[in-house]
Parts: sequence; C-alpha cells; structure tokens
Amino acid sequence: MIFRNSELQKYYWQNFSRQRFYAMPLVIAAIVFLILLADKTNPARTISDFAYQGIYIVVFLWGGYQAASALAQEVKDNTWDNLRLSSVSPLELTIGKLFGSTMYAWYGGFLLLLIYCVSMLQQKDLTTVIYNIALLISAGILCHAVALLASLLPLRMQAGREQFHVAGYFILGLIVSGSFLSFGGSISSPYHFQHNDMQWFNTNLSLHNFFIGSILVFLFWTVWAIYRFMREALKFKNTPVVWALFVIFCMVYLTGFAPHRSMVGKPDETSDIDQFLQLSILSVAFLIGISSTYVSFFSESLNIIRYRAILHHWERKAWRKIAHLIPMWCSSYLLSILVGFSVLIASLGMVSNIQPVFLLVASTLLFLVRDAGVFHYFTLVPNGRLPLLAALFYLGLLYLLVPNLLFAAGVDFRYVFYPSSTGSVLMLLPILIQVGLIAWLLKRRFHVVKKLIEQE
Repeated sequence: MIFRNSELQKYYWQNFSRQRFYAMPLVIAAIVFLILLADKTNPARTISDFAYQGIYIVVFLWGGYQAASALAQEVKDNTWDNLRLSSVSPLELTIGKLFGSTMYAWYGGFLLLLIYCVSMLQQKDLTTVIYNIALLISAGILCHAVALLASLLPLRMQAGREQFHVAGYFILGLIVSGSFLSFGGSISSPYHFQHNDMQWFNTNLSLHNFFIGSILVFLFWTVWAIYRFMREALKFKNTPVVWALFVIFCMVYLTGFAPHRSMVGKPDETSDIDQFLQLSILSVAFLIGISSTYVSFFSESLNIIRYRAILHHWERKAWRKIAHLIPMWCSSYLLSILVGFSVLIASLGMVSNIQPVFLLVASTLLFLVRDAGVFHYFTLVPNGRLPLLAALFYLGLLYLLVPNLLFAAGVDFRYVFYPSSTGSVLMLLPILIQVGLIAWLLKRRFHVVKKLIEQE
C-alpha cells in the first residue's frame, strides 16, 4: 500500500507484516467460533458483548497506549530531532502520529466493529446500531487524540532542555485513555440506552445526539491543538488566538448547562452569594476563564527568554512578533477580566447591593495574579528541578495549611487567603500586599536570572 504521508507509510511497514496481518482476524474468528460452540441459547448477545469489550481493549486501551507512546518512542530512538528537520509538514505529522501509530489497533477495531454490527442487528434496530458504532468510532479517535496531546505537553514543557523524561508521557496517556474508557463505557453501553432529552440553553435536545456532537466538537479542538503543537515543534509561529477561541467555546458550551434566571427565580436580597449565583451564565463563564488560566500554566514553558523577547519587541513596536510570543495565560486572564466586568455590569440591574459581587470578582482576579507570580517565580529559574511541583507545594501552603492553622488557633482571616464577598473594599488590601510582595520577588528573580544568562 502506498501513502502520500510518509509517517503513515512508516507505521504501515512497521505494523503490517504478513504474520500480523493474518494473526488479528484469525484470533478474532477463533474466539467467535468458540462462542458459537459454547453458547447455544443466545449467541448473538454473547458475541456482541465480546465484540464490544474487545473494541475497548483493542482500540481504547491498546490504541490509547500506542498514541501516547508515539512521540516518546521518537525521543527514545533519537529520531525526533531528525523528524523535525525533515520536510514533513505539521499537518502530515499530526495525521501520521494520530492515525499511523494506532493503525494496527484500528485494524482489529474495525474487524470487531463489523462483528458487533452483525450481532447487534439481530437484537436492536438499525438506528441504534449505527448510533452505537458512530459513538465508538468517534470516542476511540478522541481517546487517541487526547492521549497524543497529553504526550505532547511534557515535550512542550521541556523545550530547550537536553533530556526528556518519557515516563510521564506513558502514564499521562494511559490515565486519559482509562478515563475515556470508563466514561464512554457508562454512556455507550448497548444495554443501557435510554433515549432521553436534555436541556441546553433552555432548548430540548436529544441526549445521544448532543453527546455525539460534543465528542466531535472536542475532537476537532483536540486535533487542532495537536496540529498547533506540531507547528511549534517544527519552529512555526503560533499566536494565543486559538487558545482564546477555545476558552470562549468552553464558556459558551458549559454555560448552556447553567440555570438561567428564569429557572432560579427572583434575586434573593438576603444572600449576596445567592445573588451572584443567579448570574449563572456569566458566573460560570468567569469560573471557566479563571480555570483556563491555571491550566495554561501547565501547558507551556514560562521561561525568561520569552519575556525578554517580548520586552525587546515592545520597545521596537513589533506587534506581530509580540503576538507570537504572548503566553496563553495572558489571553485567558484577559478574557477573565472581560467576563468579570460583564458580571459587574449585569449585576447592576439584578442585585440591590453590587459591592459583594465586586469584592468576589476583584479578589478572585487578584489572587490569580498572585498565583501567576508564584508559578513564574519557580519556573523562571533555568534548569530548575520540578518548578511546577514546587509552585503547587507553596500554593498548597497558602490555600490549605496556613489558613487552617490560623483557624485552629481561633483567628479567622479567611479573606486574606481566599476570594471573599464579605466586608468592605479594604478587604482587598491584604491581597494587594501579597501581589506587591510576589512582584518584588519576581523582580529580584528576574535580575538574578538575567545575570546568569549574561555570564553564560
């Protein structure tokens, strides 16, 4: 077989020897023959159960592992740098790694899908069988895409280092594959189908159609993320616009499940928190923006060279080059600020006292600035050991250990450690002091690292 994609061709020659080509269908046929001999009462159901579970083992577990280890194997064999210097395009590399590394798993998966289709047609109607097959195929591809994306994240975080710790790729990929295995199994089990409707933005939709559509949409975003990471690996320039669009999509998608004002009734003037929760659509979008900012800290390398380059291009007003260097967390934080202002504007006509809403939004944004400073304080060090883990450790002290110790001692200063909606505007002063302190530490760290770079 001839492929235009060199990566697909490579995996085809690696996986499809004559022995492996005939081994998969012969083993599956032998198991089906044994089931026909052993089960005389209801062999169709037994065969469909075998095919269904076999699809999860072959496609989800085995295929997910192959997708997660595709890049790790390149690094282990010292061929990743050669691949990056070759003429392969980012799109060819994306398709080749996603579908080439899992080619043999899909070979067995499609054979099992054929058996599953034939056996299920004797028990269910054609629409249900088609739906089940579409769900299994789309969920399987999504599982592989997420596993491959998970394996790319450590590679991206290790940018500029000589050693790659490939064990994390396998572990993270298997965790993602296992989570999709358990979740997909509970949703798409052929004997637990109930055609129920659901509400999304107060619109009744078919639960199964919505779930299929959600898988396809998230599959699109996952493949796009892989493509962008491949572009970055091949030294193409990216901008944070796509990440911002994904965050906006998540805001729209998840706010559709939030209760609307018509569902929660009139504002309750006795509880400021209840008033804020009644702004459900914007409040959920605000929380998604905050969460995406934290996620972005674990999705890219926060090194000092990037920020020095941004300052360098800022002085020369090279805006396009700045757009290529802006970290993802900046776009997420900007969206959080915009949504936070939207929450304040919307609350003017819905609540009697806007101060608690302002305090909650402002304190959340300020704590996010402080936490961003903590992450940068540890990640700006060249060749630092486990900087993200160190940042999480100190944030755990600030959010868990210190406030609980003070509370146990009878001192209640929760507004100093957590976003709060109670009190006056002066409650923001302790947070501003923390932001100022981490800014001072970052300035000192920046000068120290700058001297180390200049000495080298």
